[in-house]
Amino acid sequence: MTEAQFEFIEERLMRLESQLAFQEDTIRQLNQVIYSQQQEIFQLQRQFKQKKEEEQNPIDARMIQDLLRHEKPPHY
Repeated sequence: MTEAQFEFIEERLMRLESQLAFQEDTIRQLNQVIYSQQQEIFQLQRQFKQKKEEEQNPIDARMIQDLLRHEKPPHY
């Protein structure tokens, strides 16, 4: 193998290693974005479920407490 061939192979190897490092970093960043988006989706699903339950059960604990507060005690 000549010196020129060796240098060509070495240069090509360095470019490939550089591209690989860039791709690994890009994949790491994309994984972080996907993780963050998945956490946001879970939070939105919980909020949606809570709102849906509130809609199906309009009388909540505060309304019950208000009703009981205005009720006269049984001895009246």
